[in-house]
Amino acid sequence: MRTLHLIFALLLPLALVGCPGTGRGDDDSGDETPSSTATAVQSALGISISDLSFTHTYGTTDCPQDIGTITLTNATDAEASYTVSDSGSMVGFSSTMGTIAAGESVTIDVAFNGCVCADFTSTVTATVTNGAKENTQQATVTGTFNGCP
Repeated sequence: MRTLHLIFALLLPLALVGCPGTGRGDDDSGDETPSSTATAVQSALGISISDLSFTHTYGTTDCPQDIGTITLTNATDAEASYTVSDSGSMVGFSSTMGTIAAGESVTIDVAFNGCVCADFTSTVTATVTNGAKENTQQATVTGTFNGCP
């Protein structure tokens, strides 16, 4: 299957706290064993969310701070739509909604873009829909802060 990665420029406000820190990995957010129907839908409409845990050092790390990616795949023969959201206001995305052509993928950059210097947790939700088929996955964002005044 041919994969097309569309990386969008982050269009997030830059009037933020200094955003330092690093941290990336893989998130296996979904240890449950899905039914065969759910497995078929997840295979056709795939969602892969990297580890979204990060450390930010006040005054050192750039803002916005890249913290991970979400890759959405449409292995069906028709166009699919997607939405991506965050339960809080500290995380931004290179794209929050759009379409994925049949047989293609889209990669969305995830960045910390907040005005806080305190540890926080929020939830990112990604949904891919194609007619009656839908796949939704969630992942936890965990931000740890160092050097706060």
